[in-house]
Amino acid sequence: MDFESILIQANTSNYTLGRYGNLLELIVIHYTGTMASALDNGANWRDNHPGTSAHFIIDRDGTIVQSVLLKDMCHAAGNIDVNRRSASIEFVSDGRDFTQAQIESGAKVVQYIMRTYGLTKECVIRHHDVVRYARYGYIADPWKCCPAPYVNGDDNSKWYQLRDLLTGEITPTHTTPTERSSSQKIVVDGWIGLDSVSAWQRVMGCKYIDGIISRQWCGSKRRHYAITTVEYGVGGSLLVKAIQRKVGVTVDGYMGVNTIKAWQKFVGVDADGWFGNDTARATQRWINSQL
Repeated sequence: MDFESILIQANTSNYTLGRYGNLLELIVIHYTGTMASALDNGANWRDNHPGTSAHFIIDRDGTIVQSVLLKDMCHAAGNIDVNRRSASIEFVSDGRDFTQAQIESGAKVVQYIMRTYGLTKECVIRHHDVVRYARYGYIADPWKCCPAPYVNGDDNSKWYQLRDLLTGEITPTHTTPTERSSSQKIVVDGWIGLDSVSAWQRVMGCKYIDGIISRQWCGSKRRHYAITTVEYGVGGSLLVKAIQRKVGVTVDGYMGVNTIKAWQKFVGVDADGWFGNDTARATQRWINSQL
């Protein structure tokens, strides 16, 4: 490795030897949630049995501690599939922004992993984003607010700026691994996932294209079961607000019964207030007509 680090090997109860034949293809960024030092975190994983770990911990002063070798699997991302395919980096923070020293050291670690495994900046994700990349398995704490200083609802600009600094690719535009060109059609399959929401955001003129309908009431899950990339919380979604303005209903950012019925009328399906597969297919066809 082309950077200095302190190795404090984690107890084998806190990580798994090997990756079950999987390639390392993601880098997951976390925050510790406390101001305990990187050395203290490393010692905890060495001496105790919390069942969790990370490959690297980066302290406020830029000190880098390695706890697990990259060939092995950490218990960090809350999903077995993502754990098997990722490297995890913890930044010491109780919710405060990462320091310049942390970002500089983090960039050394991230760029080393990118070079070693042939990864692009789109492979660098937050713990918050794990639910979008898990192909199977239980997900502990979906949409976790981690790293907290860089989870900002619809506005991901702060995260994109950090990601660009960590990867050494400062650019004015930001893409995600599944982002499509502005003219590429989406699949009409009756399920509104990451690609469909990203395209929907684009044609509705949303400023932030992340493929997520964010901050929806948890109690409305069944109401829009054909939309698979919904984040629950408070505040409403910018995409839903754009939809509400278009169909002429109250603009509050929540995909409720009235909004769904108005949208169903707009796309020409039965207005029953349930965003199911028929509504999803009609929505996908409408999105394609606008691309």
